[in-house]
Order: sequence, then structure tokens, then C-alpha cells
Amino acid sequence: MNTLSPNSLQDNESAEIQNNQISIIGTCVCRDTFGMHENDGGFQVNRYLFTCNPISLVGKSPKLSFDNEKYLEVMTGRVGVDRRCMRTDLQKSWIRYMKQKPSCWLMLDTGELRKDLVITKEGILTDSFPLITERLYQAGFIGSYEIKKTADYSTEYLHKRLKRYFDRVLEMYPEEKMIFLELKALTQCVDLQNNTTKVVDESEAEYINQWVSFGMDYVRDRFPNAHYIPFPDYMVRDEHHKWGPYVYHYVKEFYDYSYEAVKVITSGRYGPEEEKEEIEKLRRNCSELTEKKYSCCFNPGLLTRVKWRLKK
Repeated sequence: MNTLSPNSLQDNESAEIQNNQISIIGTCVCRDTFGMHENDGGFQVNRYLFTCNPISLVGKSPKLSFDNEKYLEVMTGRVGVDRRCMRTDLQKSWIRYMKQKPSCWLMLDTGELRKDLVITKEGILTDSFPLITERLYQAGFIGSYEIKKTADYSTEYLHKRLKRYFDRVLEMYPEEKMIFLELKALTQCVDLQNNTTKVVDESEAEYINQWVSFGMDYVRDRFPNAHYIPFPDYMVRDEHHKWGPYVYHYVKEFYDYSYEAVKVITSGRYGPEEEKEEIEKLRRNCSELTEKKYSCCFNPGLLTRVKWRLKK
């Protein structure tokens, strides 16, 4: 039975952590790695935090006041996980939330770096849901604000913020227990007949991928002993994904691949190089299957063709 290091169990020192227990700080892609399989594929997801730009998480809270009943009114129309994650970002209580139920593994991605930031005199907040941001202001939760993009900040500033963020993550999980999932924003989408049906703005996808790559470059440099699940060469979005046809909502083949990769990592059967080889086999198989099954999206004569290659 694998357990976390003592410093990561500060709030629950007597707990035994099972190897199949995993927590997530990242987009819904990480959560759907398990959620797309019956009973989470045998894993137990203890904590899930999404919608929060890490630049915001390590900033000061912009909260002027907080009333739970009024907050639920502000969040009308949002599901429970949205309400919880937004409140966690607003109150900067993410460390406490993650520590309340520690896991053996932590799965992360860098997809939330794309999110804009709400800047007030008092602090900072992720602009996860622009309509909700305005409601928070109108209800007196936050003061007057401006919206800034991640791109508005210097590389030096962002690296300092990322360092602070991952310093806090390391208080809970050593890098050997971190699993990073690589994402790409895609521009083509398929329907139930495997026809290309929608194309999102190329510039939107390019902007998102710029910041996903920025974050991945940072973590690869800082955490050479962490585990990585690289993106397939070929992938498409699913118009009928249960959360809608967003740029990160892939066809099921992706979630089968990422799930099998997590199983390889958590099995404990492989050394570092063997693990990379096994995951590369899975990645190639996913790429070949996707290219064949959704060939309509990869015709070189179509403007919708996208082939994402990894940085070696």
C-alpha cells in the first residue's frame, strides 16, 4: 500500500492512503479521464478543483464580504462543482480544501492558465464565468474590477507566480506523485456520423495552446521526476460530449488513452524509462485509431485538418 509523505498528511496524519486514490487540480479533461469510465474506472477521486487560474490561487482574496445564502443566489444556474470551485478561488481556501482529503496521487494540467483574471483593489480572482463576476460585484462580494489576460503579464512575473503555486502544491504532494496531462485546444469537431461539423476560431485555439504550452514548459523544467501523459498526434472534439462541444472536449478515444496511461503510472510495475515506453505505445495507438476512425478531419485538403505534434 502506497502512502504519501508525512508532510502531505498534516491535516489527517492517521489516514492510510490507498494507491487508487487520486485528487485533481485541472480542467474537466482530468476528471473525465475517470468519469468517462464506469465507477471512475476503479479509482477514487477525492478532491477536484477546476476553473481556477493558478495565478489567482496564489494571490490575495478580493472578497469584501461573504454570505452563503446570497452567494447561492449569485451562482444561480451553475452546478455544485462550479459553486464550490468559485468559492474556493474567491476565499483562497484551496490548500485547506485539498488537504482535507489527501490522496496518493495528484493529477494536474495547465489548461486554466488561459483564463482571464479579475483584478480588484483588494485582490485577484479567476474570471471563470464573466456573468458571475459581474453578479459578485453587484452583490457586494467584490469591489470595482478590471479584467486582465494572462498575456498582459511578463514572463518573469508569471514564472514567479507559478513557482509560488507549485511550492504550495509540493507541500502536499512530492513531484513523484504528480501526473501531468497535456492538453490541446482543437478546432474541428465530429458528429455521431463522424462528419466534421464545427470549427472554432483558429485564433482562440492558438491563444489557449500558447498558455497550455507555457505552463507545460515550466513544469517539465521544474519537475523532471513527475509523470507525463503527452497529447496524441491526432485528436478531434466531440460535438456530443456530455459537457458540450468545447475546445477541450475530446472524443472517447482520448479518455481511454489517458485512463490507461494513469493505470500504467499508478501500477508501480515500471521504472521511469519503461513507463515512458508504455505510455508512448498507448499514445501511438490512440493517434492511429483516431486518424483512422475520424479520417474526415485529417484530409490534407481540408482547412479543418489539425495534427498536433509534441515538443521533443
